[in-house]
Amino acid sequence: MFCHRHQTDQLILLRGWLDLVVLQNARLERITLREDEPVMVRIPPGVPHGAINNGRQSATVVNAVIRHGPSDPLDFRSRPVPASLLGQWGALAGERDPADRPGWEESNGRRGRSAPAGG
Repeated sequence: MFCHRHQTDQLILLRGWLDLVVLQNARLERITLREDEPVMVRIPPGVPHGAINNGRQSATVVNAVIRHGPSDPLDFRSRPVPASLLGQWGALAGERDPADRPGWEESNGRRGRSAPAGG
């Protein structure tokens, strides 16, 4: 997942489809983006987010970034999904038991999965 401190992401999907996942009120919420239903999604600073592409083709996303201060290299590093949200992330990704899947990693003694940047 990503969480930018000084940046608003404005995302629009051009090709394919994917699920944008944002953390709201301690729950992961899914926003499905599809090429046949264009919509721009704005993610303000401080909102953790990631993307899941369960489609058979690559998705193409444009991000029109608004900067609110200096760029921070940490803002562009994917962070693991918190352990308390692994079940929700796995369900959104269509996994039966996400902990048994490859790609799960240890981070600060907690298990998590790095969300792909663009699906």
